Amino acid sequence: MNLMLKLITGSFIILLIFSCESHEKKADDAFDQFKEEKKILHDSEILTNEIIPAEKKEITVKKVDKTDDWTKLKNEIDKRTQTIENSISRIKSDGATDSKTLKKLTYLEDENNKLKKQLDEYIISMKLKLEQFKTKIIQDTQDLEAELKVVVISNKK
Repeated sequence: MNLMLKLITGSFIILLIFSCESHEKKADDAFDQFKEEKKILHDSEILTNEIIPAEKKEITVKKVDKTDDWTKLKNEIDKRTQTIENSISRIKSDGATDSKTLKKLTYLEDENNKLKKQLDEYIISMKLKLEQFKTKIIQDTQDLEAELKVVVISNKK
């Protein structure tokens, strides 16, 4: 019985020692792990603050104006017809114009409107011609592709 009591007491003391050591070790490991995570977070903040601002640098891009000839012409004609229209309106609003001048201004106004209309009609006709051209060129390309397939197939035999 005495031996049994010594065994139970010894087992209990060993169990107590190991369990206490384990908790201390777990606490130390947890603290070390916490320090590591904190360090990683701190390091990532430093990296983020160092890297991202470098990427945020503004780059000045030289913008190239690629206006085609048609757009330049259209803008120029629009501007000039608007100037003519403004001049005619200004002369008419000044009053003191005789009937001969009014007739001439009306004629010029009509001619200016015709120019605007011609420009607009040309745009519409060009769009229609472009659609017709696209349809034709696509059809021609498809025909060539079909003929090429026939040649490739006959060449494989």
